[in-house]
Amino acid sequence: MSTGPRTWGERLVRSSGLLCAAALVLWMAMADELWAGTALLAMLPLMIGTGPAAADNGRNGKGSFISRAWKRYRRRSMRARIPYEGLAYMVILIILMCGALLGKSNLLLLVFAFMAGPWIVNGSLCYMLLRGIDATRRSPRHVMAGEPFSVEITVSNSKRLLSSWVLTVMDRVQHAHEQVLPRVLFTRVPARSQRTEHYQARLMHRGKYKLGPIRVTTRFPLGLAERSLIIQEAEEILVYPQLGELAPRWRRQSQHARELVQQSASQRGSYDDEFHRIREYRPGDDPRAIHWKTSARQNELMVREYHQSREDDLTILLDLWTPSRASVANYQRAEYAISFAATVGYMHCLDARGSQLGISVLGHDVDEWSGVAGPFAIHPFLERLALSQAGTARPLDDFVNEALSLHGAKGRCLLITTRPTQPAETPTSNGKGRRWNAGGEELRLAHEELMQLSAADRAERTQYSVEIIEAHPQVLSDVFQLASEPE
Repeated sequence: MSTGPRTWGERLVRSSGLLCAAALVLWMAMADELWAGTALLAMLPLMIGTGPAAADNGRNGKGSFISRAWKRYRRRSMRARIPYEGLAYMVILIILMCGALLGKSNLLLLVFAFMAGPWIVNGSLCYMLLRGIDATRRSPRHVMAGEPFSVEITVSNSKRLLSSWVLTVMDRVQHAHEQVLPRVLFTRVPARSQRTEHYQARLMHRGKYKLGPIRVTTRFPLGLAERSLIIQEAEEILVYPQLGELAPRWRRQSQHARELVQQSASQRGSYDDEFHRIREYRPGDDPRAIHWKTSARQNELMVREYHQSREDDLTILLDLWTPSRASVANYQRAEYAISFAATVGYMHCLDARGSQLGISVLGHDVDEWSGVAGPFAIHPFLERLALSQAGTARPLDDFVNEALSLHGAKGRCLLITTRPTQPAETPTSNGKGRRWNAGGEELRLAHEELMQLSAADRAERTQYSVEIIEAHPQVLSDVFQLASEPE
């Protein structure tokens, strides 16, 4: 990618070089021949060092050798900058040059030349050290919000003889709400070899993070000039929602809900379970489960065996409702609801392997997923939650009906919502006003929609029940706790 100089330091160097050249030409017209030759010798290094100022003349193939070299430099996606130490050094050079010009002192001009040399050599050496340098990155595809992770940076040097010293590699990790600029120092990368270092980061917001570009910078050896090599190494990291801890009280509530489902299952009969195998008849088996054809062939009673894992199935309906003029607190409630749903689903994958797990998210869009609970279901489950956005894509009742028709009526069904489960005017137990005390009519309508869903659930859904859970720290403080709050 072709990029030209854009930093104010380069513009300052160009301007000072042109100014010095103009002053030199003017003074040569007024000075004697010996002094002019000395001044020209003193100004030669500075004019060579600021030669890229004429690079604009070489854009169409015209210009001097310096402009053509500068054009090749631009194709390498490099940057040049003068640090504060280099600016202070340049101020001293300008003072020496002005004193030499005003006092017509050859000694000051020689001192100026000797001081300008290291500055120019530093910039040229930095350019040489970055030639043949390449950097790559190895990062995880997904991480948990709030948990540290490691990224591997590898710098390779393809030069034949020259080693590269004191290279600072800066990576960029960007998100809509966060930006991280980690740095790694490579003290020496020998010729025809590579070195690997790591940096650790911790991302506090869920969603997709973009990595890149990589910037390799050096000031070696004097620190008076800085060169940077820009490497377009783009990647993405998906950050899963932050997980918390479920209290023992939640497990007791889950066990109680399973017992209710088992009672409902016994009323419907055992034939709603999934078929597992045919085995020998045992005393106490249901006679209706006898498989007569197999019994005739085996000359003994054989019965069908079913998996009764229906009580372990879990369906999560996540309602990320927010007002039309959502505040920071509204979005924090949505993030809290996502973390709670992620924790419930994650623990279900660990505790109830082989059962069914389904999730439907109502937010800016509607997203649905279902699968068999287990280690392989954790990533697709958390991926849906990592990419969910708060909002209201459709009415709540339509969303619940469609989700239950998709996931079925088996097992436990949780509706985790950010809507208020109590009217705005209802006081809390501590005597203070309800936390949903703003938003007026919009909040009231959201609460009424939730209550209508609850009434319809009691009146019409006789085969299954939806547990409505308000996602708020005050409501769930006894059963759920985040490990740490996002920054």
